[in-house]
Amino acid sequence: MYIFLIVLAILVCVVGLVGTIFVGKEVNQTIEKYDEEGDTHQDEQQRSWDYETRSLKNVKVLSMIYGVTFLGAIIALIIFI
Repeated sequence: MYIFLIVLAILVCVVGLVGTIFVGKEVNQTIEKYDEEGDTHQDEQQRSWDYETRSLKNVKVLSMIYGVTFLGAIIALIIFI
């Protein structure tokens, strides 16, 4: 049982690491694209405004992810006790 949980925890960590690296590379590619296109101040302001309006959705999604993770940690703790 303990080996299964350890392997599962390692897999979750590896998936999280790969996802983080993927998102980081995607952001870098977007920044490079903007640099190549000759970005204007107005474009930057529009992207900033769009990000501010979409960020609340991101907070909701992240809160759900953290809630599920916290619940999973509590369940794992109860299993170990």
